[in-house]
Order: sequence, then C-alpha cells, then structure tokens
Amino acid sequence: MHGLLQDLCARHRPAVLLVTHDVDEAILLADRVLVLTSGAITVDLPVRLERPRDRGPQSSSPDCGHGYWRSWAPQPS
Repeated sequence: MHGLLQDLCARHRPAVLLVTHDVDEAILLADRVLVLTSGAITVDLPVRLERPRDRGPQSSSPDCGHGYWRSWAPQPS
C-alpha cells in the first residue's frame, strides 16, 4: 500500500492528507508532519529526506523514523 501511494504521488503530485499514529509511516510518506495535541497543531516539521524512501535498513538510522523525529521534536519541559 505504501508503494502504491508513493508511486501515485510521484506521478500525479496530488495534495494528500494522511492521518496516522505511526511516526515511521508519517516520515516515510510525508513531506511535512503536523502533530496535534488537544486539537491544536503543536509541531510542524518539514521532512527533508530524499525520495524514494522505504522501510529498508536505512530506516533504523538516525536520519529516518523515530531517530529523525527525536532530532526535531520539542523536548518535554
């Protein structure tokens, strides 16, 4: 399913809104990640990783997935 979505987006460049609870999926598929807390946008991050992206071995690197998220996410007070 991820591959199909990525292929369609690469060909047609539509605007897509994807709602997910999976950080890795958001970073894999998105160019921008928004985080909502109590209905308000609390984080707005561009995803600056080269395409195409996949869940291969590089997804465990600090530049992808939760490692990428941790490097950009605000630290709790």
